[in-house]
Amino acid sequence: MKHQWIFTIVMLYIALFIFPALSEGQPVQLQKHVSELFDKQVHRAGVTSGFLLLHSASMDLHIEFARADTSQISAVTSDTPFYTASITKSLTAAVVMKLAENGVLDIDEVITEYLPHRLTDSLHVFDGIDYTGQITLHHLLSHTSGLADYFTDEPISGSNMLTEILQQPDQFWEADELISFAKKRFSPHFLPGEGFHYSDTGYVLLGLIAEETTGKNLHELYSEIIFEPLQMSRSYMNLRSEPADERTPPMASLHAGPYTIGHFLSLSADWGGGGVVSTLNDLLAFSRVLNSDGLLGESSRRAMKQWRTESSQTSYGYGLRKWVIPADRSNSPAISLIGHTGATGSFMYYSPELDLHVIGTFNQTETGGTNNEYLSEIVNLFSTH
Repeated sequence: MKHQWIFTIVMLYIALFIFPALSEGQPVQLQKHVSELFDKQVHRAGVTSGFLLLHSASMDLHIEFARADTSQISAVTSDTPFYTASITKSLTAAVVMKLAENGVLDIDEVITEYLPHRLTDSLHVFDGIDYTGQITLHHLLSHTSGLADYFTDEPISGSNMLTEILQQPDQFWEADELISFAKKRFSPHFLPGEGFHYSDTGYVLLGLIAEETTGKNLHELYSEIIFEPLQMSRSYMNLRSEPADERTPPMASLHAGPYTIGHFLSLSADWGGGGVVSTLNDLLAFSRVLNSDGLLGESSRRAMKQWRTESSQTSYGYGLRKWVIPADRSNSPAISLIGHTGATGSFMYYSPELDLHVIGTFNQTETGGTNNEYLSEIVNLFSTH
């Protein structure tokens, strides 16, 4: 999966900053070793800025961290907004679930009931048969529609959207155009409901359904349903809206390999699957209500956490992923992290076992990978404290 490598990087951040905060009595050598591992990873990834927030009410813990290579970019603070990428899917799913709670739409209804024919015609043609009429909102939310991912899948012809963004930086994409792009260049992977395939296409369709059923723009729905109630005043949709707080600094510099891409108009291609910009504390407010009262009812939150296997250690619900770090040989318990990641190095996770929110980003698509077994050891050590 395109986001799998981010999981391991998240735990590097946990190891570096939690250990010093919670375990002053721990051997200095252990902290030094974790710090060196982290520094090595950051150096290899070529990261120019990074953000981290760790929060636990039960541990009375709140740490905010921001750093930047000021020789390459402007200085940043923990209030600097950053590109959340696919964390946006959690927000889109929350909007859809709220509309369902309000009776505006039905999760189990087929999408052809909500979208115009120009969007749904030949959307899901498999072995010569159009199965679009069998796709439900549930399928889109859970990545079980069979639709291809227009971002990173191998196209029938031409290039995928990830390549287009870099090659056509001045191209502004409307949501309708993204669906046309997906239909022309990709084929579905399986019949609706018969598998799992991560698909940004599905989340663009969800955003379009939210717009069609309310008569409002998706960025307006983010503000009305999420940002305003949760006082996320420094959050907005990239290229389409502005933060409520006029004092919000510019978005942190964003990088893809050798390219600085934060100013690219082509990033408009993310939209409902990855276009939200936010801050550490704004995402903390959102992460907290995903795991408690305050935004969605209990039945909606429970529905978002109906897990389906994604990989050997991950499962997916509605706009949420669960990553389970297995117990180690020292009998440390398994730890689960619930939330989402983004291909730009962003992460928003909550561990119910540790009562710990872990939020941040690297603002860099190529952050590399590292040793999963070693990172699991670090996490299991932390779980004993």
